[in-house]
Amino acid sequence: TGEVTIDSSADAVHSIEVQLVRVESVAYKDGVAREATEVQNIQIAEGDVARGLPIPIYLVLPRLFVCPTMITSIYKVEFE
Repeated sequence: TGEVTIDSSADAVHSIEVQLVRVESVAYKDGVAREATEVQNIQIAEGDVARGLPIPIYLVLPRLFVCPTMITSIYKVEFE
């Protein structure tokens, strides 16, 4: 949970989205293989939002696609 506030914008806001991305990295002899996968994308506002008004953010994370960040010497799973 949390909130975001748009204080000012030179252009009209069309929508506000929150995106959760899982990043998997595997180290190998010649470098690191990295793959990013979108887990969830939620639109929290539509249209030109009022300036200075806090917009609440409530995310229910999908249990099958998220886990705690895990970092080992050869493998990493992180969320951005």
